Amino acid sequence: MLAAFHGRVQGPVIFIAKTAEVTGRFEAEHIVVEGCVADGDLFADLLVLRPGCDVAGTIMCRELIVEEGALFEGQYRRHADPLRIGRQFEEV
Repeated sequence: MLAAFHGRVQGPVIFIAKTAEVTGRFEAEHIVVEGCVADGDLFADLLVLRPGCDVAGTIMCRELIVEEGALFEGQYRRHADPLRIGRQFEEV
């Protein structure tokens, strides 16, 4: 994603670019964030927060990599199968 977005995205890989400002729910095997996520729910097997990113919201993933210079504020929970939990979250 390169620009502003609000909504839900599912896929095998999600890349949120430096220029992006997004809100919503993101579910993927791999998520890489370089831009801004405001009030986001991120569910991933692998989530990478790159330098300069600004993430606020809820993260649930199997593996989290926070690189120096990345910002995160919110809730984080490690889980063996975050995508399954994300689907259950949706059904409630």
